Amino acid sequence: KHPDRLIKLPWANIHNWNFAYSAVRDLKVNILSEVASMYDVDGVQVDLARTPIFFPEGTAWQNRHHLTAFFRQLREAFQEIAHQRGRPLLIAVRVPESLVGCTFDGMDVETWVQERLVDIFITGCGASDVDVDAYQRLSKSGNVRIYPSWDVIHPTDGYRQPPVEYWRGFYSKWWELGADG
Repeated sequence: KHPDRLIKLPWANIHNWNFAYSAVRDLKVNILSEVASMYDVDGVQVDLARTPIFFPEGTAWQNRHHLTAFFRQLREAFQEIAHQRGRPLLIAVRVPESLVGCTFDGMDVETWVQERLVDIFITGCGASDVDVDAYQRLSKSGNVRIYPSWDVIHPTDGYRQPPVEYWRGFYSKWWELGADG
């Protein structure tokens, strides 16, 4: 009914929702709140990194306040649910591997930390160079946990089946850099 609220993805014949519309943000918050109310979950992960197109091309940073408004709405809704059930309901968000990547995609993660809108950053997807240090510095003031991530579904062929020693070194590097998990 509202094709203007959709953004066609350039690499496929599919569309993402345009978060510049309050109706889109409301819909997403309502869906996540319904799931959180129906099931005894500890929280949800909002994946913003795998298909990071939330606004028309070239307008991501100038529209960042809309994505922040979404997280404000979600936090408020989740606090109400948490109060009803008597325990926290966490918000994790998957973001790009660097703060610069967040800026390009319209994610004002600094504001999210300052306003305590999220509890966990799951950083990265298929990149091994997650900037754990930058996220760690940013999150210290807001007590956001940092969980670097490796997406086993989308890596390059050279990283599909490395030996276990590779993975031990890989994850140990993130741990030494200060990741929370």
